[in-house]
Amino acid sequence: MEFKYRCPYCKSILNPSNKLIFRINKEDQKSLILLSPEPGDYTFFVDPKIKFTKGDQWDFFCPVCSEDLKSLEEDGMGMLLVTSILVGKTEGKTRPLLFSRIVGVHATFILDDNQLKSFGPDSLNYEAMIKNKYL
Repeated sequence: MEFKYRCPYCKSILNPSNKLIFRINKEDQKSLILLSPEPGDYTFFVDPKIKFTKGDQWDFFCPVCSEDLKSLEEDGMGMLLVTSILVGKTEGKTRPLLFSRIVGVHATFILDDNQLKSFGPDSLNYEAMIKNKYL
């Protein structure tokens, strides 16, 4: 299954090819980052000059409208809209997706009606909090 990711503000597609693209910054460090579009795959590509330290929280921005993608409900999370692309390229339902903005925390969540789909080895640490706030 493929996924199409959109900015929750301007609705621009954030994965026009085979990677998600964001603008990131933390204090004086700024860059573009490319991420795998597969939930649970935490592969990324970034300028090698950027220094990531485990536990640091980065800000993610839409590269089109520059809106901060921080979740309004949970500071350590970012939020996007995700649409599944079914066989035959038919678009499924668009749902919110939450992702960790903290270096080294691998947790991603897709909110689907009254269900929570969790991805990543750290998702169990956040699952109860996400369910309480969003479901």
